[in-house]
Amino acid sequence: MLVSRSTAACGVTLFAACLSTPPAVEIDASPPIDAPPPCAGGFEGATFDRTRELPTGHIGLAQGEPQGYVTSRVVPAPPGGRFRTLSWETVRPSLKALPDDRGRETMYREGNADLAGSQLLFHFDDPPAWDDTSGNDLSATCTSAPANQCPSVVPGLFRDALDFDTDEDMGTDADNDRIRIASIAALEPPQVTVEVWVRPSRVPTVGSRMMIVRKGSANPIAPPFTSYSIEYNNNGTFRCYANVDGAGVFVDGSRVSATLQWHHVACTYDGAALRLFVDGYADLEHQVEGSLRYDLTGDDDVFLGDYTGSQFLDGQVDELAVHDRALAPAVLLERARRGALRLAWQVRVCDDAACQGEDDAWRGPTGTTASFYTESCHAGLGPPTLSLSDLDCDGDGTEDDGADLAVPAGAFFQVRALLDSHRAGDTPELVAFELCE
Repeated sequence: MLVSRSTAACGVTLFAACLSTPPAVEIDASPPIDAPPPCAGGFEGATFDRTRELPTGHIGLAQGEPQGYVTSRVVPAPPGGRFRTLSWETVRPSLKALPDDRGRETMYREGNADLAGSQLLFHFDDPPAWDDTSGNDLSATCTSAPANQCPSVVPGLFRDALDFDTDEDMGTDADNDRIRIASIAALEPPQVTVEVWVRPSRVPTVGSRMMIVRKGSANPIAPPFTSYSIEYNNNGTFRCYANVDGAGVFVDGSRVSATLQWHHVACTYDGAALRLFVDGYADLEHQVEGSLRYDLTGDDDVFLGDYTGSQFLDGQVDELAVHDRALAPAVLLERARRGALRLAWQVRVCDDAACQGEDDAWRGPTGTTASFYTESCHAGLGPPTLSLSDLDCDGDGTEDDGADLAVPAGAFFQVRALLDSHRAGDTPELVAFELCE
């Protein structure tokens, strides 16, 4: 059971749940073998650094603050000296990948994702295949010879990401990166949404753009250039492009998106307008009625990172999805909030209740102070319960994690949550948390 401030009327304390008064019974000194394990949770005695209780009763960032902490009180360890799991509840998912196999979330208070119309979904967490998890089982490929065009795998916003680069330091474009996804009919719908998280490393040179994702290409090169695509302009804005009734139409956004930061970008076409959304904000649109066309004379596959050997992307890509309908603005706002409103945890183990003078460093899933427990380690459709010792974030226990990095046993435990917002005026909302044996 997760215990939060909202249960204050019942008296919130650590190691206590909100229960009705039972009838008097004879107490056996030996607890039943199926008794629930001891747990600790709740905000009693917590300290708040640039965070506050919101009118909803949840915990969020203080007004005007982009980042802050909530640190629990120090609690005694259960018998055996070790808490093994950390659970928490938030109003909406945070740093959590979209559900696989056209799944539908229902357990969050807001922001549940419904992937019913997903035709392509890449998390980019399982190289070198980078398999599609939409249910269509597509695969992404890249060319490693004679010139290596395979993007590297790097830590991303939702676990791993692909890093596309132009190797300018080598004075050559021969190693520019791109990947190909073989097209199927499901990727040619009459209405479409393309959404992706992208972290540009730099703005393109004057007079050029960087191609992030495209469906198809023309040969010879002439408009319409693609069936649909998302691009990054040299003024720091994004572009949506589409082939409508055989004519290339596009929307150049007005929102300048900084380099070296993650941005959620989505393009939709519903038969009447091509629309661009950046970080959950509706940017600009182009009113144009017609039908999307997929009869280009060149390649009809989906590509990331280039346009037929040009417009190479220098940046990182995470969470690519294509849907067979135009998602509503409210849905795309929640998609952006999954990555922009961030909640991350660390734990420390102490020899005494003051948590001073011994190995009291804050630890994340790699056993170091530089890592954090997040929902990126949780594939379920609801709020997470994570093993504190599954350091590889792979859900398979501790077999390959290294015993020296596991959260050790100790007399006392303490956790802290980092709340981080990349949307001005918006905040992650923490409802409850719990450590359990």
